[in-house]
Amino acid sequence: MVAAAKLSRSRTLRIIGDAYTRLFRGIPELLIIYLFYFGGSSALTGSSACRLSWSAHSPLA
Repeated sequence: MVAAAKLSRSRTLRIIGDAYTRLFRGIPELLIIYLFYFGGSSALTGSSACRLSWSAHSPLA
């Protein structure tokens, strides 16, 4: 999808495709996976239970 947008004749689609690749090229893949896993689960539930359960298992807590 992004490749099609970058090769499009539409200037708007090319800009969106370039912005997407610049953003995600600079972020490591593991960080993106964590962001979607922890951020997505708390966004779906609408609570901060994910952060609370993580801090409960932290050795520094």
